[in-house]
Amino acid sequence: MRKSLFAFLVSISNICISQTSIQSTSRLNFSYDSLNIASMVKPIQQENIFSDPVYNIWCGAVIKGKNSKYYMFYSRWPKAFGHFAWLPASEIALAKADNPEGPYKHVKVILEKRGSNFWDGVCTHNPAVVEFNGVYYLYYMGTTGQSHVNMPASMQDNNWWEYRNNQRIGVAFSEELEGKWTRLDKPILDVSADSLAFDALMVSNPAVAVNEKGNVVLAYKQVAKKPGNIRGGKV
Repeated sequence: MRKSLFAFLVSISNICISQTSIQSTSRLNFSYDSLNIASMVKPIQQENIFSDPVYNIWCGAVIKGKNSKYYMFYSRWPKAFGHFAWLPASEIALAKADNPEGPYKHVKVILEKRGSNFWDGVCTHNPAVVEFNGVYYLYYMGTTGQSHVNMPASMQDNNWWEYRNNQRIGVAFSEELEGKWTRLDKPILDVSADSLAFDALMVSNPAVAVNEKGNVVLAYKQVAKKPGNIRGGKV
């Protein structure tokens, strides 16, 4: 987990440094081919590593708020449940910092469990946040299921795969990052009705952007069906 968080914070730092470098050299016939990101990597202070003694932390997504603070949406689930418990036990929480690189402090849980009768009632994961016309939109993966998964969770447990195959993509929205978030009772991206489609089994891991026309562009992970195989086919 620390390695993943380290990589995430390095990426944020690199983006900031790269943007500065590009802006300062844009008037000097700058070529992206000459951009050496590896040379820009700097050591990260220990206090800027966001970790928790109780929870595993994953999927950080950072945005600057209207108050000039930086907010990180992240997935978390109890360490005692094991790494693979992200699927039946993850929830999306919020942390805040004065600077994009941190240090971040936990604020609250944004999307908690709300019951297996909801499409996202058991797990919320993979947050991706954007702002458009003063409203924040939080895209995420949600799943549900009725099977019992023994803890610590394992991919060798066939019940685990029910939750994996029920993954769908939804969105929640709010005018305030620390405010109340409203989520929909149906996913915005479901699996294809075509059983032979590349995304007929499950969809997850949303990555989102809003273009200059106000259109939302969504990239996502998918898994196709494979008869007789609970794990599915092509990814």
